[in-house]
Amino acid sequence: TQSEEQKEKLQNRALNQLAEGKDPEQVLIELANKLTNSLMHAPTKALKSAALNQDHQKLAFLRQALDIKSSQD
Repeated sequence: TQSEEQKEKLQNRALNQLAEGKDPEQVLIELANKLTNSLMHAPTKALKSAALNQDHQKLAFLRQALDIKSSQD
């Protein structure tokens, strides 16, 4: 899957950086940030699309699925 491919890519990059002697803390921070960004990309894109299209049903579904509180909550 695309998620597995992304995970392997980021994991291999981090392992290579460690093998090159890069600071392990910095490698871990970069890996965590890149994984988070990768995981949030599709849901963020879906939220933006639903908002632009004023698709209230989809927005409600995504808010519930992603445990996002609205400004009215």
